[in-house]
Order: sequence, then C-alpha cells, then structure tokens
Amino acid sequence: MKEYYGEGSKIYGQTRGKQLLLMPALKRCLPTASKGAKLLDVGCGTGDLYSLVLEKGYHYCGIDISRDMISVARIRFPNTEFVVADACFLSQAHQDTYDVVLLTMLFPALDSKEDIIKILQECSKVLADDGKIFVSVTHPSFDHYMQKHLFKRDDIETNFKGYFHSGTPLVIHQTINEQPFIFNDFHWTMSDYISAIQAAGLYLQALDECPGVSKNMSEDDLLWATKRDSFPTYLVMTLGRL
Repeated sequence: MKEYYGEGSKIYGQTRGKQLLLMPALKRCLPTASKGAKLLDVGCGTGDLYSLVLEKGYHYCGIDISRDMISVARIRFPNTEFVVADACFLSQAHQDTYDVVLLTMLFPALDSKEDIIKILQECSKVLADDGKIFVSVTHPSFDHYMQKHLFKRDDIETNFKGYFHSGTPLVIHQTINEQPFIFNDFHWTMSDYISAIQAAGLYLQALDECPGVSKNMSEDDLLWATKRDSFPTYLVMTLGRL
C-alpha cells in the first residue's frame, strides 16, 4: 500500500474504469438516506466518494490509514470529517454507529485474508442494527490478475498461476491525472470473499456486477465502456449482519 503515501497521495485519483463503471454502480446500490442517517467511508483515500454520499443525503465520515491521503481529503473538503485510523481497529477509533459502511476497493490492496475478515468484523461492530455494508472490489474472475492471462495485458506484472491461487501479488501500471501510477494489489477469489463474509458473521444480500453502458455517456466514453461490456470489471456486494 506504499503507493498511497507521499507523492502517490498527490497523484492518486479515480481511474476511468472507476468513473464509468464503479461509481454508477455505487450510486445505484446506495439507498437515499433517512433523516439523520450516517455513513462511514472506510479506506476513503482522498474523499472521492464524498460528493456521491452527500447527494444521497448522509452525514459523512471518512477514515484512511494513510495520513497523506487524509491530508489531501481535508484540503479538498475542508468542512468534512476525515480521520486517520486503521480499519483493523475501527471500533476502537469510533464509538458511533453507522447506517451504512462503505468499503471501496480496499480488499484488493490487502495481502491477508485474515485482514479482510478482521475489517469486516470491525465494520459490523460499528453498524446500526438494520445497517448495510457495501463492499466494492475488482471482479474476481476478471480482475487485473486474470486479465494478464486472459487478455495478455503488458501493463500488469505478476506470476500467473491460475484463478485459485489466492493472495497472488500483482503490479498494475496506470495513468492517473496524466501521470504514471503503480498499484500493488492481490488476487482474491469469489470463494475467498464469501467465506470472509461468513466468518465475520455477515451475509450477502445483493450483487451488482457493474455493467458499464449508459445512455448519458459521451461518444468517447460509450466506445470505451462498450469494449468492456463483454466481461465484468467490478463487483459491489451488499452485506447485512446475521
């Protein structure tokens, strides 16, 4: 996760895939807030989801382990609550409960399934009785690890062994804000996520596989999304407490 510190925090932003595929799915999945409803954005980065959350009517709080990312978020949204905290010890940092907890693209950055379970357990501890957790990840069957093998992408570095080799590291070279950015991620299977959800005392309520084509897209965006509409790129899971 070293890319989220120092200079990386200044370059970091939403990739085109997140903008055109993931963000619309999150907007679909996230219900409009009831009066006084609160949302916790775990792994908030530089606050990219704040505007969407505000549009839905929630009181927002964002946390991230990277002090550098939080510093950028506070500059972008100075009147918003952003906290430096480790998601593995979330309940120690927050005494409040939340109607919604967001975990957006955090798990692919983790090298341990045990940490995935721990974070889900911590999110459950701060979740209201009828609250929901929304987890977004790269789609396990077509994440960058799989795309290296399936589509022969030369911007991805990994020792491909097969889909079922959980926790395999990969390096993704991308361009963000016209500057090179390197993601260090890990491959997890759908079985890994489901078993982690169960181990945390949660259950899967719904799935959104983030189809990308929209009527309101520009011609250029529509062409880009159409090329990727033959396979899913992201996945949004809606979770509830057992």
